[in-house]
Amino acid sequence: MRQRSVLITGCSVGGIGHAFVKEFHSRGFKVFATARRPESMSELKGLEGVVLLKLDVSEIDSIRTAVDEVASLTGGKLDILMNNAGQGKPNTLYISPSNTSSISGVVHFPFNGAYNMSKAALNSLADALRIELAPFDNIKVVNLITGAVKSNIHRSKSLPDSSLYKPMEKLYHEKRLQMSKVKAMPTVQYAQQVASEVLKPKPRAWFWLANMTTVSWLLNTFFPKTLLDKIMARQFGLNEFAARSVQKNIVLSPNVKRTVLITGCSAGGIGHALAKEFHSRGERVFATARNLESMVELERLGITVLKLDVTKIESIRDARDKLSVMTGGKLDILVNNAGQESIMAVSDMDMIAARNLFEVNLYGAIAMVQEFVQLLIMSGNGRVAHVGSIAGIFPLPFSASYNGSKAAVHALSNTLRVELAPFNIKVVNLLTGGVTSNISRPLFLPENSLYRPIEQILLQKRVGISQAMPTAQYARRVATELLDSKPRAWFWLGDKSSLCWIFDTFLWKTSLDGIFIKSFGLSELAGYLRGRKLKAV
Repeated sequence: MRQRSVLITGCSVGGIGHAFVKEFHSRGFKVFATARRPESMSELKGLEGVVLLKLDVSEIDSIRTAVDEVASLTGGKLDILMNNAGQGKPNTLYISPSNTSSISGVVHFPFNGAYNMSKAALNSLADALRIELAPFDNIKVVNLITGAVKSNIHRSKSLPDSSLYKPMEKLYHEKRLQMSKVKAMPTVQYAQQVASEVLKPKPRAWFWLANMTTVSWLLNTFFPKTLLDKIMARQFGLNEFAARSVQKNIVLSPNVKRTVLITGCSAGGIGHALAKEFHSRGERVFATARNLESMVELERLGITVLKLDVTKIESIRDARDKLSVMTGGKLDILVNNAGQESIMAVSDMDMIAARNLFEVNLYGAIAMVQEFVQLLIMSGNGRVAHVGSIAGIFPLPFSASYNGSKAAVHALSNTLRVELAPFNIKVVNLLTGGVTSNISRPLFLPENSLYRPIEQILLQKRVGISQAMPTAQYARRVATELLDSKPRAWFWLGDKSSLCWIFDTFLWKTSLDGIFIKSFGLSELAGYLRGRKLKAV
């Protein structure tokens, strides 16, 4: 019987990956243990059947070198891939059959935004990948939702001098210390249970494991997104900070013209429609885009247009300074709308393009909040709105990078909602369904794509797959919500958004897998791989 093989990333001593190596080795696997620094795996030297490899998952050349080395030693086969390398906490993506994420991807811990976002994106990636790889019967994808596990990944850092929270630094560290005392599952026990799940003929798609996962599952499954807000604020000292350091709320008169900054206002898109809608209501609108020429119509209406590229910090700061001069140093509403879409299978994904998409959709939104937060505080009753997407919740295949970026934006909104509450800034996550806009891109399959045999079927299936709400109608409802005294934290709007809400609220994670497999032509690919002829298109 052929010896099975597993490749594990992030295997430095003291971490989850290190425990995985020992567990799979004890079960007779040929284990490829990897880390950026091979010396960090010295304890594993001498274990028969364990091969130590240098691998930096952020470098494509390093990954390809490892692929070649593994292929040469296994005859070109690999049974299990566990992407455990990560920062901030354990991060394991595992195909055939496991992908380790974290409860931070579903529970919004304040002061943990980057990690929350990365895990939310990873959860979304796993969902899309599970459907894309379904035609290949021997590949399963398991998302390991990890709770408190003892490892060496936790770091405690001082707050920067410019931080809004610098006055509460002592309190912050006290609260972090309390949180660190939460009872954690030993890595050995964690590794044993993960290995047992992964090696099942039918492993679970989402596997919740370790302390705090049961309560996280209950909260994620049955309760509203805002239920934890007050608990988190109290647990992390934000209530005490608000009482000590933040001025009383300033209530705006309904007759005062509010200032609204919107990114991504090129003609034909959501931002363009939002700019016109807020302007029609008498608000002072600042419409932004990378190209001023794309906003000529808005300028003619009397709307102030500014050149702004959300991927360039100098451009953001220049727009901020100009707006500050014109508004007396305040901003009432920031709408982070700028975005890109990508339609491509995970296995075909261009990593440069994927990173660029995250630069616009996610990091651009983060940078905008960082640079404009002081102006929003001066408003006394600010709003931050993120144009999210149901793609961050639906397991849409051939859209993983976009899905992941929007799932991360949702996590950003949830985290910011708690962190900015002491400053009376409300954060609204716009769960956007089908809306008529110019963001859509056609599907592209490279020559070596796994999905090449069904290209024509796939293209046909994608035509007219969703209806869309007119942008003007969408803009009217968004503007009404954002101008409300108590806007909703999550606002579902657009075609298929009601269906997505039902799925997210009441159904299990794999409930739509069969529908998407059929809708995107993947059932035809499964048949083709089993020897059936494809139907003529």
